[in-house]
Amino acid sequence: MRCIYPAVFRHNKPAETEENGDEIEVTVTPDNGFHFVGWSDDMANANPVRRFVMTENFDWDIYPVCESDETYTLEVYADPEEGGTVTVSPMKEEYQMDERVDLVATPAEGWRFAGWHSRYWQDNSPETSVDIYRDTSIEARFVEIEGD
Repeated sequence: MRCIYPAVFRHNKPAETEENGDEIEVTVTPDNGFHFVGWSDDMANANPVRRFVMTENFDWDIYPVCESDETYTLEVYADPEEGGTVTVSPMKEEYQMDERVDLVATPAEGWRFAGWHSRYWQDNSPETSVDIYRDTSIEARFVEIEGD
């Protein structure tokens, strides 16, 4: 996931002097701990310097997009281990800040899913998503089904 505003957004002319037809140069300088990845209207453009020509209907809804330089780990496990399996997507060693991860818990035969649990988050749906913003450990809790 991407952070939108952790950057200084400067242009080469004061706003009150801009006129139709003026070329404006905008330079993005990411805050410490972030790097520039693109523009909201053109993620393929990784150049932090951009030029615009002012028109009467110029749309200032274009903004820089930056990502955190920090990465975090995610540990997901079944409790107890024989109670079922967990699927993590995408499965990676490290995740960017605010990256969304999908989780699926599948109980083994004779078990039922009882919920997800971590220090910061809980959910009772066997299919869910979590946004990563720190090193995180999540357990899928399973309960053995009692016979009649």
